[in-house]
Amino acid sequence: MIGIIILVAFIAVIFLLDPILNEPDVIIEPNKTYDASKLHDVAIGHYLLDKPDLDDYMEITQSTPPIVFFFVDWVMDEDLEAGLKAKEPVRLHRLDDEMIVFLNKLADQGTIPAFAWSVPATQWDVDSDEIHLVPNIPDVIKGKYDDYIADMARDLKAFDKPIMLTFLAEFNGYGERSFGKDGFGIYELGDVDDVVGQYGDPEWPDGPERVRDAFIHVIDVFNKEGADNVIWFMYGGGDHLTDEGESAWWSHPKYYYPGDEYIDWIGKTMGFESFTEFKDNFGPAYDAWGEVTQKPFFIPELMFNNQNHNNAVQMEQIFLDYLPTKPRFKAATIAHSPLGVEFGIKWALKLGGRKDQYPEEIRFWKQVIVKNPGYNKEFVLKESGR
Repeated sequence: MIGIIILVAFIAVIFLLDPILNEPDVIIEPNKTYDASKLHDVAIGHYLLDKPDLDDYMEITQSTPPIVFFFVDWVMDEDLEAGLKAKEPVRLHRLDDEMIVFLNKLADQGTIPAFAWSVPATQWDVDSDEIHLVPNIPDVIKGKYDDYIADMARDLKAFDKPIMLTFLAEFNGYGERSFGKDGFGIYELGDVDDVVGQYGDPEWPDGPERVRDAFIHVIDVFNKEGADNVIWFMYGGGDHLTDEGESAWWSHPKYYYPGDEYIDWIGKTMGFESFTEFKDNFGPAYDAWGEVTQKPFFIPELMFNNQNHNNAVQMEQIFLDYLPTKPRFKAATIAHSPLGVEFGIKWALKLGGRKDQYPEEIRFWKQVIVKNPGYNKEFVLKESGR
């Protein structure tokens, strides 16, 4: 009897949550056709978790994405563990032959590679007495890793094709944890008494200022090496500038931004379960960035977090109703991954559903995303003269 009551209660909860997640005020029409022209030259591609996912994306959409986003970090997990265990500086990761082949494959098929080349988030999981064994923001600013940075610049210069690059994935997470005199103070833990007076400009928040200076330092090294084919972008995390996440006065992008002479694209991660959540999280960031720069807006990590529901309605609301009202929005990459579904990664959507039960999603993607005027058109990556 108790089991039946629990089951009924569970079904009731699902019934109550379903309207919130699926927002069925717009009925899904199985054979609906869409007007792709509303998207005004937007490049929407693939956020890659694993290389086979890209082949799956191309097969499902019957297209070649204009842009693919992925991660190539400074330090591999196994090298971080080995270095800390041995109490020695961790081994830094270089682009290997396999990655160079992959980059060329993308370029040859007309896809722009875009990757996050991030230092480890040392303040999360490294003890204070070991932190200088691992690349970190203060040491980057001081020039400790200039040789490594220059090596990467030369590698990408030799690639000799356009490539988008960011130095820090979700930069605001690093800013929150770069306060204090040494640059390792974590704001949310309450261990920062002075937000502005322990580094650089006494009127500028120290954490964001360090992130800004680190970007400047890295890009200066690349410029010195003549890596002019690199297009620089920076993007905040999903909680950046949201009511439920990070919205302190010092989180405004003006405190992080190095300037138009350094950055070509700006943006933000977007993970959401409803159209309303998307608007609430995107709007404030878009507006705040608009107060700082008119550079184009990029969503590198676009994640539909409700895999068990048909997202066709949300796709229509986002891409045809809302984003066309945001003219600086110019690119996004969606986390599509059958592998993510297999391993239960909530934010890695499989277009069409886990069991291919939502063909409307694929129909929308083919009619709108693939056929919008910007999908297969070479888009402006860098303003002339930067």
